[in-house]
Amino acid sequence: MTEIRSQEEIPDKKHDIDRILDDQSLKASVEECAYASLMVGSGENFLAPYAIFLKATNFQLGLLSSLPLLLGAISQLIGVWLSELSPSRLKIILRCVLVQSLVWLPISVLYFFAGQSPQAVWLLILLYGAYFISGNLAAPAWSSLIGDLSPADIRGRFFGLRNEKSSIVMLLTLIGAGALLEVFTWLGYRGFGFLLLFFCAFAGRMVSLHYLSLHRDPHYIVEAHAKFSYYKFLKRSFKSNFARFVYFVSAISFSVMIAGPFFAPYMLNVLGFSYFTYSLMTVTTLATMFLTARYWGKLADKYGNKSILRLCAIGVTINPLLYLVWSSVVGCLFISAFAGIVWAGYNLAVSNFLFDAVTPPKRSRCVAYQAITNAVFLFAGSLFGAWLLNVLPSWFPFHHGIWTPDSAYLQIFFISVIFRAVACYFLLSTFREVREVASIRQTELFIKFISVLPYVGSSIDYFFGRRSRERKALGKSSSGTPTTS
Repeated sequence: MTEIRSQEEIPDKKHDIDRILDDQSLKASVEECAYASLMVGSGENFLAPYAIFLKATNFQLGLLSSLPLLLGAISQLIGVWLSELSPSRLKIILRCVLVQSLVWLPISVLYFFAGQSPQAVWLLILLYGAYFISGNLAAPAWSSLIGDLSPADIRGRFFGLRNEKSSIVMLLTLIGAGALLEVFTWLGYRGFGFLLLFFCAFAGRMVSLHYLSLHRDPHYIVEAHAKFSYYKFLKRSFKSNFARFVYFVSAISFSVMIAGPFFAPYMLNVLGFSYFTYSLMTVTTLATMFLTARYWGKLADKYGNKSILRLCAIGVTINPLLYLVWSSVVGCLFISAFAGIVWAGYNLAVSNFLFDAVTPPKRSRCVAYQAITNAVFLFAGSLFGAWLLNVLPSWFPFHHGIWTPDSAYLQIFFISVIFRAVACYFLLSTFREVREVASIRQTELFIKFISVLPYVGSSIDYFFGRRSRERKALGKSSSGTPTTS
C-alpha cells in the first residue's frame, strides 16, 4: 500500500525548467533528442512506405515492424554486459550510435541496387535489424546514465520537455519529408525522394552523436548483488511489482502490434491517401504529443505514473475503434490527434515508471529485461496480426454496414481493441505506484488534463477544484487517503 502525501506537501517547482537548462548534460540531452527525432521523422517513419514502394507483402510488413525490435531487444542483453564491463557508459553509447547512423547509407541506396522486389524488402529488414541492434546495444548504458543524471523530483518534467522539443522537430520534419516525397513522386523519381529522406536521417543522427558526447560520464561500477539473470527475473515475476508492470506493458504491446504494422498499408493502399496526407496523420499525432507532453509530465510528477498509465491505457484501447467509424481524411486526422494525446501520456508514464521502480545499480539490467520481454510480445503480436489478415476474409463477410471501406484491416483493428481491453482489465491492477504521490480519482485526473484546453476546460476544472476544496474543508479530501493502486 502506497503512503500518500497531501497535494500541498508536494511543491510545484517554479524553476524546474531552469534547473534542466542550467545542467549541461540535461540540456545536451534535450538537444540530442531533437536531432535524433530528425532521424526518426525522416527515416523510421518512412520505412513502411519505403517497403510498400519496394513491393513488400503483408507478412514482410509485419516482420519489418517487429523482427528488428526483437533483435534489438536481444542485443540489449549484450549491452548490459558491456555497460557492466566498462566504467565508461558514454564510450559505449557513442560507438554504438555511430554504427547506427552509418546504417542509413545502405538503406538510402537499396532501391538503386536491388530494385522493387521481395529480395529488396528482405535486405531492408536485415539492415533495419542492424540499425536496431546497434542502437539497442547502447540502450542499457544510456538508460542507466540518464537515470543517474536526471534528478527524480523533476524527471517527469525533464522528459516532458525533452519529448516536447523532439515532437516539434519531428513534426516539422514530417511535413517537409512528406512534401518532398510527394514532389519526387509527381516528378517520377520517388526512389530519389527516399534517398534524400534517409540521408537526412543519417545527418540528424550524426549531429545527435555530437550532443551525446557532451554528457557527463560519472564512474560506474555494478556490485555483484545487483546482477541477476533473466531466468531469475522471470522466476521472481509473481512477487515483483516491476515484473508485473513489465507484463502489463508487454501485453499492451502484443495487442497494439496486432494492428500496428498495418495502419500504413490501410491508409496508402485502401484509403488511397497520398504520401503527404499520410505524413499529415503522423504530424497531427506528433503535434498533439507536443502540446500535451509537458503537461503529462507535471501530472505524473504530482499524481504518479500509475495514475497516468491507467487513464491513458483506456484511451490507447479505444483508439483503433475509431477507424471503424471514420475513413475520411478529416476523420483520420481526428483519430491521429486523439492518438497523440493518449500515447504521449502512456509512453511518458511507462518510461518514468521504469526509472522510479528500479534502483540505479539494477537499472541497465532491468531495462534490458523489460525490452526483451516487450519485444517478444511485439514480435508475436505482429505475426498474429499478419496471420489474421490472411485468414479473416474467409471467416467474416465484409458487408455489415460498419466495415466501410471494405477491408480486412478494420477487422484486425477491432480484434486489437479486444486484446487491449483484456490486458487493461486483468493486468492494470496487478502493480502499484512506487513513489509517494497525491491521490486523485481517475475522473478528476481526466478533468485536470482537459483543463489545459482553453475556455472549456478551465471552467470545468474550477468547478471540480471548488468541490475538492469543499471536501478538504470537511476533512474528506481524497489526497490524504491511502490508495491500494
